Amino acid sequence: MRLAAVPLIFVAVATLAAGLLSSLHGSLVPWIGGVGLAIGLVAAVFAARATHLAPAEPAPPIERWEWGAWALFAVVAVRQFGWLLFHDGGIVRTPNAYNYGDLPLHITYVEALARGVAFWPENPVFTGERLRYPIGMDLWNALLLQIGVPLALGLKATGLAASALLAVTLRRWGRGIAVLAFLLSGGLDAAGLAWLNLFLSLFVTQRGFLFALPAGLVLLVSWRERLLLRTGPGLPPWVEGVLWSALPLFHLHSFLLLSVIVGLWTLARGRWRASLAALAVAVVPASLGVYAVTDHFRAASLLGWAPGWVIEARPVLPFLARNFGLVIPLAVLLAVLAARRRPQWRLLVWPAVAIWAALFFVKLAPWAWDNTKVMVWCYVLLLPAAAEWLLGLRLEWRAAVLLLWLWPGSLTVWQHTVALRRDLEVYRAADQAELCPVLAGLPADARVATRPTFNHPVALCGQPIVEGYAGHLWSHGIDSRAVDADLKVLMLGQPDWRGAARRLHARWLYWGRGEAGEFAGSSQAWSEGARVLSGPWGRLYSLPD
Repeated sequence: MRLAAVPLIFVAVATLAAGLLSSLHGSLVPWIGGVGLAIGLVAAVFAARATHLAPAEPAPPIERWEWGAWALFAVVAVRQFGWLLFHDGGIVRTPNAYNYGDLPLHITYVEALARGVAFWPENPVFTGERLRYPIGMDLWNALLLQIGVPLALGLKATGLAASALLAVTLRRWGRGIAVLAFLLSGGLDAAGLAWLNLFLSLFVTQRGFLFALPAGLVLLVSWRERLLLRTGPGLPPWVEGVLWSALPLFHLHSFLLLSVIVGLWTLARGRWRASLAALAVAVVPASLGVYAVTDHFRAASLLGWAPGWVIEARPVLPFLARNFGLVIPLAVLLAVLAARRRPQWRLLVWPAVAIWAALFFVKLAPWAWDNTKVMVWCYVLLLPAAAEWLLGLRLEWRAAVLLLWLWPGSLTVWQHTVALRRDLEVYRAADQAELCPVLAGLPADARVATRPTFNHPVALCGQPIVEGYAGHLWSHGIDSRAVDADLKVLMLGQPDWRGAARRLHARWLYWGRGEAGEFAGSSQAWSEGARVLSGPWGRLYSLPD
């Protein structure tokens, strides 16, 4: 497991270094990408030496059935990430419906960063706002893109490597049971659920988890070894500190939850020295990361009281049974066993159950479903205790419990693994091949007015647009009503279109098939005397300064 820390250190240090250098320089440029990757490689070499020399708790031998769990995990991971983007008759598609809306947004972020937008970037899909999003994984792929790795290849390779690290760290955390329990999680049916399959709905789609889940598990294993079980010193403090410090840039929810857990375990066990050493390494970069991704702590205002999570008016018990199946009874059983005869479980199970219960009463973002990004860690915290309990049962009882627990999620995984969906269009390859070189001639930060949608070809080339998909903006806590009103005035060519363009900081206007349909009846007043760039993809009109 300690070897898993090495590639994670590489990614963490390379991304942190590139982010810092980009902030000092003003944008990400190729030499910064190369320097960041070189610094990350040096740090990984030192981490390999440090983790190799440090004493460690021996891992339990891998049993035959655990190889089967890994094999199943590998099949699903290769299917999801190997076909993350695939060509189908000139159209680039993605097979995962959960990923359909998010993947184009991440492509936009990667392309915008690689093109050299001002850093820390303004939001490339909303004018006048700094980006409030942990962009670590997208910054990593932008580094790869700048050194010549094609975007699709970089996305696929990153996903496959992260999947391998996740499979290894899950097994070290909770044996093969944890591997299966994560891969085959989910509710009793696929339609209308809130508790979805975690691999498909979070790991594949929420790209920050590609780093945060394996890195968080490495930290949890190390902290468990040092603080809970007291069987070893854990990872070297500087390795822990670097992984911990990088988490805000990749996934803020994971950083906050894991910080609470290590604080609780340290307080309960009274073993301060190594925890304080790791904290000393982490505190400055982590604080700067939180400051950046929350837009100077503005995003903290998204927290609020919201009893019921997403249950709303639905009957509570049927909702819980349909979504969580055996998970809630299992959590209650483990909590009771921890109180009676499993004291080593208490600091795992009790915080997990308490935090999970609290998430049914508070919201962490405008979209209540985003609480799942912390619930996943509560689920993960339960897995070592669940594995120990299950592996102590007779084989037939163990098989029965696993079947009841994991059968619903396995059906979802089967549906999303066997069928290659061909109805989820990300973009048309020819349009992008022709449009992106044209946009490359514009300043990287020149804002373009387009119709608001989640996969606009201008945004997918990395060029900032005035307004993207309303659902993305709302879930990030952005009130887009004023911008939306001005965008309609501009696109329809109404009398105040020049004033609207100034308020929107729009330098260009794109007119393509989608715009002609959404803004039918436009006077196109902005076309008179404008500079025009055109092609089969549509037209770009310059707007007055």
